[in-house]
Amino acid sequence: TAASDSAEKKVSELSGQTNAAEAKVNGLRATLGQLQRAKKILDAGGIPGVVRGGETGTLGNRYAAAKQFERDLSETLGPRHPDLVTARMEAADAKRRLEQSMRNTLQSTTAELEQARAVAAQLKTSLEASKQGLLKSSEAVGRLKELERDVAASQAAYQAILTRSRDFSGQQRSDGSSARILSRAT
Repeated sequence: TAASDSAEKKVSELSGQTNAAEAKVNGLRATLGQLQRAKKILDAGGIPGVVRGGETGTLGNRYAAAKQFERDLSETLGPRHPDLVTARMEAADAKRRLEQSMRNTLQSTTAELEQARAVAAQLKTSLEASKQGLLKSSEAVGRLKELERDVAASQAAYQAILTRSRDFSGQQRSDGSSARILSRAT
């Protein structure tokens, strides 16, 4: 029926949306994991690989370049040389900016992940409700067909009884009209 087709289409659409929402959740989880690993590397004094493009990637590249420049100068200059002190300050500033950018990105990714989880959960709930509705609809269609068969069988039985009744009454009339009284009973 049209209602059943509509319900099946809705279930199919919700299934696709749920799969897309779960894929987004998994992607955000992976991104969050990468950001957390990069933050640990940075906190341990290392230089993380570029996790994401944009501002964080640019700041990561700046920090890596500043740190490399500081290392290069430290090989040729003394620890209190003004150029090396400036390079250390620039590397520290680049690290601070990178850390801030990573914190911001972690916060926004975490918030986006929570929102995506909520959307996925809501879609799963809607999908299950639609599946239950489709199941009930299918059961109702099956029961309706069963009742229609019962009605058809009852109609056929009634029609057969009605036909027999008519035939029987027709026989009685025809039998009654050909009967004659031959003599009176004494």
